[in-house]
Amino acid sequence: MYTTCTQCYKSASMLHIFTLSLQPKKVINNCRQHQILFSMNRMYLLLLALLPVGMMAQVKAGNTLTGTVVDENGVPIQMVSIEEFDENWKRFGATVTDFNGRFSYKIQDPAHFLRIASYRFESLKFKATSPTLNVVLKPEPGRTTPPVIATGVVTDEEGNPLIFATVIAYNKNKERVGVAQSDNNGKFSLRAAIIRDPVHTMIVDCVNHITQTINWTNELMNEPIKIVMKRKPAYEEQLKNNNKNSK
Repeated sequence: MYTTCTQCYKSASMLHIFTLSLQPKKVINNCRQHQILFSMNRMYLLLLALLPVGMMAQVKAGNTLTGTVVDENGVPIQMVSIEEFDENWKRFGATVTDFNGRFSYKIQDPAHFLRIASYRFESLKFKATSPTLNVVLKPEPGRTTPPVIATGVVTDEEGNPLIFATVIAYNKNKERVGVAQSDNNGKFSLRAAIIRDPVHTMIVDCVNHITQTINWTNELMNEPIKIVMKRKPAYEEQLKNNNKNSK
């Protein structure tokens, strides 16, 4: 009498099975070899389940990062800025969360870090390791709703209002102190802490338009700002081709 396991019996050739069928045998569920193999498979699946999402789905240049930003109570936070910097604090792009705390941003370089910041909340700085990011911001003690320090309108070179243009204010230490987004009429209202620096910086981003950097002084606090954005060359060429095809 010989002993065989169900897995070995199944994997045997038809001739081998016929030969073995003529001999008395004892069939067991699994032999030692298959028990070890099944244990290794189960362990592999368990390790896969325990791996962080970021290790299974690496972020590459050009990938779109999506997610939400909420407070400690799970309430969505709008107008939170998500900015991409290199190690020298050179800025490569930005976006802001919508009314539901959601955002979408195309990563320029996975080696860069992201900074997520909103007034009255502690900012976060980290590298993106997953295409999906859900963030919880903690309130910063002692912060109150800042006053409106600037209003204005964002248009293209033809005077058409630009929707969803992002306006971010920085102090001389490159710290973000305020953020706003233009409405359907291209108008924005920027809230920020009272900035003591005589000159500080505003960076304006808009899809398909060249990023603008504006030096802004406290003397202009009560005057509306008009920001004119130039189209990116590729977008300009695309519009020209569309016009030709429509004729």
